[in-house]
This record gives sequence, C-alpha cells and structure tokens, in this order.
Amino acid sequence: MKRITLVIPEGYSNLTTMACLVGSYEILTIANDIWQARGNKQIFRVSIAGVSINQEINNGMFAVKPDILIRDLTFSDVIIVPSINKAKIDFISENRTLLDWLAIQYKQGSEIASMCTGAFILAASGILDGKTCATHWSLAEIF
Repeated sequence: MKRITLVIPEGYSNLTTMACLVGSYEILTIANDIWQARGNKQIFRVSIAGVSINQEINNGMFAVKPDILIRDLTFSDVIIVPSINKAKIDFISENRTLLDWLAIQYKQGSEIASMCTGAFILAASGILDGKTCATHWSLAEIF
C-alpha cells in the first residue's frame, strides 16, 4: 500500500493552503473508498503531517491537527506540499525543519510534488536544483 502524505507548512498560510489540503485529502480518500467498495484492497493511505501538533491557517480561522508529526514519519511514497501565502513568500525561513525533512525524504526515494506556490518550499529545500517546475503565474518572475 502506498503512503501519501500532505504536509502543512509552518507560518502564515492562507485559504488557498486550506483548499489544497482539504481538496487533496477528500479526493484521495474518496478515490480510495470507491476502490475498496469495488472489492479491492486499500490502495493507499493518506495522512496529514506537520511540524507541530496544531497549526493555524488564515490568522487562526482554521486549525489543522496533523495525523502525524514529520519527525515521526520516516518514509512516505508520495509527499504533497500545498500552496503557501504568496504575499509572504519570505516565511520559508520559518520552515527550516520541513525543508530539511523534505530533502531527506527525497534522497530516500519519496516522490514529492507541490501545488501552486508550494513550489517555493520545494525550491528552498534544494530538491529542485537543476530541475524545472511550475508555480503560480503571478510569481513566476521572482521564482
């Protein structure tokens, strides 16, 4: 069974971050449920991982409680990084623990993807060095 992990970046996130997390989680878990309803074994396990136990999004409008902390997650087949607040791209410095963890996971063979401005997190982790990627069009110039 494949393990798919959605990660929650630290610091100020916005509603797009929440939409990426909720939308991805729902799509993946519903797909898994449909697959199982057709008599198949569970194809993947979806979890939400964070650096801390409780992470607030959009100035505390939403709180996300991860299933697991990244320090306790030794491997995931697929890791997905959501969009981050494009108005505060500089918050990458708040995510050093996540960046280091992503680099280790990549070296161990995890497939890592991002949504929209989450590409800034991947770039800051070093795993995009020498590679091309996509991000939100309005930030392409500063990427």
